[in-house]
Amino acid sequence: AFTSSPGTVSSHDDFYMTSNRLAVIETTNGMYNDTYIRRNIRVESLMTFHRANVANMLAKSGRYPFGVWILGF
Repeated sequence: AFTSSPGTVSSHDDFYMTSNRLAVIETTNGMYNDTYIRRNIRVESLMTFHRANVANMLAKSGRYPFGVWILGF
């Protein structure tokens, strides 16, 4: 599938399909507490859109026993 906003970091698509035919459904949750963000987001933090893209690229199927995928991180 093709993103509806090519060239942007995060397009906020409602859904897309990976090359392995896995459906990815996005839910955007806004964060309105600047104090929490400043206290908890660090230089080494990985934003959600990066984590989701990597996880989807590494996935070969949707059938993983609970907790197995975490071993790759």
